[in-house]
Amino acid sequence: MLSRATHAGRAWLRQVDPGWVALFILFLFSLLLLTPRLYAVDSVEYFSYLPSLLFDGDLDFTDEYSYFMQQNPQAGIEGVLYKRDPHTGLPLNVAPVGTALLWSPAYLLAHGVVLISKALGAPLQADGLSRPYILSVCYASVFYAGAGLWLSYRLCRQYFSALASALAVALVFMATPVIFYSHVNPPWSHSVSLFCVALFVTVWHNSRGDRRQAQYLLLGLLGGLMYLVREQDGLFLLIPALEALLDYGRIIVERGRELWPAFRRRFGRHLLLLLGLLLGIWPQFLAYRVLNGRFGPNVTVGYKFDWSSPHFFRVLFSPQYGLLVWSPLLLLALLGLALLWRRDRLLSGALTLAFLAQVYIAGTFLTWQSPGSFGQRRFINCAVIFCLGLAALLAWLRKKGWPAGLLIGLGGLFALWNGALILHWGLYEADREAGLLWDRLPRRVLVEIPRQGFDLLRRLLWERETFYDNPGG
Repeated sequence: MLSRATHAGRAWLRQVDPGWVALFILFLFSLLLLTPRLYAVDSVEYFSYLPSLLFDGDLDFTDEYSYFMQQNPQAGIEGVLYKRDPHTGLPLNVAPVGTALLWSPAYLLAHGVVLISKALGAPLQADGLSRPYILSVCYASVFYAGAGLWLSYRLCRQYFSALASALAVALVFMATPVIFYSHVNPPWSHSVSLFCVALFVTVWHNSRGDRRQAQYLLLGLLGGLMYLVREQDGLFLLIPALEALLDYGRIIVERGRELWPAFRRRFGRHLLLLLGLLLGIWPQFLAYRVLNGRFGPNVTVGYKFDWSSPHFFRVLFSPQYGLLVWSPLLLLALLGLALLWRRDRLLSGALTLAFLAQVYIAGTFLTWQSPGSFGQRRFINCAVIFCLGLAALLAWLRKKGWPAGLLIGLGGLFALWNGALILHWGLYEADREAGLLWDRLPRRVLVEIPRQGFDLLRRLLWERETFYDNPGG
């Protein structure tokens, strides 16, 4: 009996994906870095939908903004509290509603726990703003980041080995701003955005070739969900748009007399995708109507853009703020997309187009630097693209004979660089808006930060709030 059980256990272990296990263990240990707190104005805007809708039944955020402004006087919340829309008189909120919708299951669960605990005598406030509610959305963000990385891994495994796929996902997680906005500063939209884009790309990819009508509708709904979380994520709809153009071109070339029936069938299915998209985005337009008095974003949003995208290249290469300077690993990931072309031209081309669209939209922002942020956070939504590109490069290097240990070691250097930048961001607050100051950064990273090693480790593990001016909720 024992030998049979042992044999069954070994058979089960052989079926377990070692890359998935390694990533799961890494993610569990990463929870030591979680800093569940809410203090910045952007995260307050995302969060405020929940208590305002659940407790007040409206989208007047005066109470929520006032509460968090008292908690964090230096967070800049007065800028949205006192600047009211001239048509509705409501406080401004330019954050889309999707992040709050996806946080809502965790938030409602926290509310239920608070009510039960309060009934049992616990000194908790069931006000939608207290610590349990903040914890709920922070842990929800961590969950969505993990789920998005898992989807990215699953996609990578359809093309590459467990080693290449797991190492690629681990490095995109540890050596880019992903870990900062999933663990160090979680209650933003970026983790939810990462998940929604990874889910959209997964559903699109896995339904290619024989997509049913219901899947076209689902793809449209997921496209709407992306838009609800971050409007610029709607540009990932260029992926099925490129596929559609290629399909129509193929129909024109190959169908002959059957051109019109084939064209009509495919067009009908794309109308289903459009229907799903419209169904998916309507909550945002209802929110626009209530907040701004019109079915569109607040007029102040338009002043933030120059549609000629004058900062297209600076977003990537600026010495102080550039994506590929903060996160040089991503240059390798983008090079890997060219290698992915050999395996799947449509996938490689569609992902490249989607990435360039994100560079374009980031370059239109007058605040393209995201001053005060950790790196180019607007590209966290491209994590699935980076994972696939990096996995393609790592698989190619393995094929060329590079040892696994060497690849892991080199990857660790990228993760150490990112970790040093996180510590630098926390320790040198006065320089955050200036980006990477190369006249100071080398000495700080190589000398000053290591010199404070044990104290930094203690604070990072047990007193992370000391890295911030505003401890808040």
